[in-house]
Amino acid sequence: MAPLISSSSLRLPPQASAYVAAGAAASLSVLILRRAFAGSFQVPHPDDDAGITPSPLTTVLPHLTPAEIKALPYPPDALPGARDVPSPYGTFRVYEFGPNDGRKVLFVHGISTPSIGLAPIAQRLAERGCRVMLFDLFGRGFSSLPPSNIPHDTRLYTTQIHLALASSPVSWTSPSLDDITTDNPSETANRSPTYSMSSAHSSPSRTSPPPGFTLVGYSLGGGLAAAFTSHYPNLVHSLVLLAPGGILRPEHVTTTSRLLYYAPRALLPDWLAERLRPRPHSGSGRGPDPDAAPLLADRPASSVSGAVAWQLAHHAGFARAVLGCLREGPIHGQGRAWGRVGAGVAAARGRGREERRAVSKVLVVLGQRDGVVRADEVGRDAREALGEENVVVVVLDAGHGVPYECPEEVVGVMERNWRE
Repeated sequence: MAPLISSSSLRLPPQASAYVAAGAAASLSVLILRRAFAGSFQVPHPDDDAGITPSPLTTVLPHLTPAEIKALPYPPDALPGARDVPSPYGTFRVYEFGPNDGRKVLFVHGISTPSIGLAPIAQRLAERGCRVMLFDLFGRGFSSLPPSNIPHDTRLYTTQIHLALASSPVSWTSPSLDDITTDNPSETANRSPTYSMSSAHSSPSRTSPPPGFTLVGYSLGGGLAAAFTSHYPNLVHSLVLLAPGGILRPEHVTTTSRLLYYAPRALLPDWLAERLRPRPHSGSGRGPDPDAAPLLADRPASSVSGAVAWQLAHHAGFARAVLGCLREGPIHGQGRAWGRVGAGVAAARGRGREERRAVSKVLVVLGQRDGVVRADEVGRDAREALGEENVVVVVLDAGHGVPYECPEEVVGVMERNWRE
């Protein structure tokens, strides 16, 4: 029996045959690529912990004795008011202490030193009546590292700031009569938010806290704090930037740093980037190393260098978090975001004149001997980006470790900026 369709009836012209062959090859290539990368681009379910790297809080500390934990350079009870906040990106560590009704101050630390690096300032402010909050950025300290498909850019850390604020039993949105007259945190947890970039500018006290909160960012945290404020100007009544990243000049980026910042991960894998990454330093260049000095008076091992070394050795996500921030964080090129911050201050000042109230300028505190964030350049560039009338620049006798080299002076200029 003859076939219904003969081979001759399927014969195609040479040109058409070439098209069919090319199409088949392309289809086969797509199929191979889909199978090869089938698991590479799967996003974990929001309720799934797949891809999250836990912190030493669960991987290391359970295997240590109480004496060994107490001797750590960053012990889990280094600061009061500790809590661990669950999130879709992993659990992260928050500290909150000070009077419920005090002026509220939120801290964002730098790229490698966890929140303990800002403890000298936070403790002094709490002693003066402020309510302070610190947290470990994802992948640092006692915070988990999110899955590898989450970029370490301003979107991640802006979200973390919101999550930290939302986790508080005390309202960080605006003061009310109840904030002043009650000591029950649960009564103030669900207030309706009204924010303002302005402030009453009284000295820190338990009787007249301004609306919103002061946001303090150090180094990388300065770039993150400025980026947050540029998007949410009405949440922050006072912005303080300590040796901040964000507007560092591109000409100071070395060839090695350019590889770290801009090379795709496929071309520069994390293990190689970690070998190239420069180690943090204060940049003071004279006298005792401030990075080796104790951050807490009662914890002699609590130093910046000790905390960084301990994270490198015991936090499986630390190096990846640092590299992610170098590649995707707000270290350079944030002039437009800073410009929005300046515009927000100027607009608040205009409203303040109409309502006869003071408005806070952005406070930028720099170290004269800082080899990372150069005081002459960043001070000039901050005035240009923010607007001369919207910023106060103060230069102290310090290296890059401004918040722990001279914490008393930093607190003093913060209080002066609040009053003025």
